[in-house]
Amino acid sequence: MNEYKTPATKIFFDDEFIVAIFNYPEADKADYADSFAKMPLLETKDFTVFQRSLEKRMPQKEFVRFLKRMEPYIIALDGKQADDMDILEMAENLQAITKIESITRNTANKFTIDAEVKTGKTGVTIPRYITFKFPVYKNDRELLTKFDVELFLSADGETFMAELVCYNIDLLLEETRRLLVKKSLQWNKRRKSISRIRNEKFFTSFGASCAICI
Repeated sequence: MNEYKTPATKIFFDDEFIVAIFNYPEADKADYADSFAKMPLLETKDFTVFQRSLEKRMPQKEFVRFLKRMEPYIIALDGKQADDMDILEMAENLQAITKIESITRNTANKFTIDAEVKTGKTGVTIPRYITFKFPVYKNDRELLTKFDVELFLSADGETFMAELVCYNIDLLLEETRRLLVKKSLQWNKRRKSISRIRNEKFFTSFGASCAICI
């Protein structure tokens, strides 16, 4: 974008595209705003899996599969740094449960599951907060976003249901897009394609998007 930018250039973005208008019209200098570069925002598979798992009740087996799938991106449990063994051990302990007797929250705000396993009875301790960190967009896999998630557990017959909630995900995604836009301004070695569109068509699609002057 730096290759083509002018004093009148503006960047618009929403949750699907980043668009640079190189001849954006100004009050004292009319133009057609018809020279632009457009980059679609492509979500990573990891983020798609993560987002689809939020605020839905996951049965025991589905939750265990989710933990194992996202294990490389879990960086903390209850605010403390987690290693691979912590996460895998938690997943294996949950997978081994054959019958739930009770679920309680202990004095440390962690969950304690009293359950039966193949070898007898056991107590499994599960963190209340899980922190993930991974790339949201394929456009820049080096740009990582951290998500703090609260876990809710409830008994459901002889098994349990898990629900994950990320309270500020919209704000985190908005900030990630802003950072991606700023980084994209430095991609001046990458060839940009310039297209022409009608001014009114652009504003129909991006009338509610955010703008950054460059």
